[in-house]
Amino acid sequence: MKYTVNEYKTSRGSKGLILDVAEAPVVSMQFQFRAGYRYVEDYRHKAQAAHVLEHMAAGSNQHYPDPMKYEQAFTKNGAYNNAFTSNVAMSYVASCADFEWPRIMELMRYELTEPNFDEKIFATEKGNVRSELAGYLSQAGRMIGPLVAENMGFDDLTYPEALETVDNLTLDDLSRHYAKTHTAENMRFVMAGDFKDNMDEVKAALEAIDLSTGGERFELFGDMLHSAPAALIHRDDVPGITFLICMETPRELSDPECYNMNALNHILTGTMNSRIFGRARQMGILYGCGSATDSTNDHSEWWFSGRATNDNLPAVFDLIVEELERVKRGEIDDEDLADAKSYALGRFRMGIQTAGQLANYLSGRYFYDGTIKNYADEPKMIEAANKDEIVRLAREFFDKNIWSVGLYGSTDQAMADSLQEKLGMLF
Repeated sequence: MKYTVNEYKTSRGSKGLILDVAEAPVVSMQFQFRAGYRYVEDYRHKAQAAHVLEHMAAGSNQHYPDPMKYEQAFTKNGAYNNAFTSNVAMSYVASCADFEWPRIMELMRYELTEPNFDEKIFATEKGNVRSELAGYLSQAGRMIGPLVAENMGFDDLTYPEALETVDNLTLDDLSRHYAKTHTAENMRFVMAGDFKDNMDEVKAALEAIDLSTGGERFELFGDMLHSAPAALIHRDDVPGITFLICMETPRELSDPECYNMNALNHILTGTMNSRIFGRARQMGILYGCGSATDSTNDHSEWWFSGRATNDNLPAVFDLIVEELERVKRGEIDDEDLADAKSYALGRFRMGIQTAGQLANYLSGRYFYDGTIKNYADEPKMIEAANKDEIVRLAREFFDKNIWSVGLYGSTDQAMADSLQEKLGMLF
């Protein structure tokens, strides 16, 4: 895919990327504010102010106070829009056919600059957020992940705790959060489409997003992390036990380091031929599992997750410990590493086929720290992964001794504690 990247700063102080994607029939747009839960005043009691605000802003505005009519106007030619909230960010996204991007851009401007703070809609969206959160209470991953994180020192809320905050909200809480966070300086954007003939029109549309000025791009939060006892969410009605292993190192990994960890995770859990997932399937003790490494400003996490029966959990953890001990000893097979690189290169070639995929690839890092990634650099970092670096990084996670285990399902604390003890042999 041929594209060029133009970084642009509006006169009000918003910054972003305009991606000119040759012959793209679709325009993708993303707008992000550091306005997530952690930036809410009185976060522990009112975190969901960010979530309810997202629902209201994306659903109703001063030009279209009726959410149904706004939805009808937005989607009449097949356009898509949505919004998301995390601990850090509130993001607004849209995609549309190339012929109608100016109209969709104007509707997005209404979302960003003219939310409709109506009491009736506020009550409706509080109800919708309650329903959304309540739906998560039976999802193993959404339940055990935040609990393990909270136990390890992250200033997170579990979903039951988050649900309790909804009733504490007032419309004024949302209005204050909007005024604090939705400023020009706190906004980042990515626009992707075939803009070679109308770049000035794109810039004019961005200039028209008349957010207030005098704000700031908020700093990212940091947490002091530590090991924690095993966590358990007991559910008699869930026979398949979901497990989660989290290991932390208190620093950000570089991009090359992340590629080395990606290679290791592929070797361990990436395919039916992998050393943990593949062997577990051959042994008949586990249907599915995975692992990944995530990195942010003050910590990096290496995690494993899967699901097994209560009877098979000890054998699954024995296998995980056995294979991680092999990694600690430096036992990385050259053929396994070559296979991991080959797989990653293939995924790289398949990775960006649309303007939306390109926007997603660039926006994540750009929104995080302003880095404009170069897709052509990816193969070099994939090829550079090597055994010595993989082993060094794995040992770093073990040496830092910041870790915990969580279980969700019809098991007991004794099982959770015994699995924690098995894993403790690595640290």
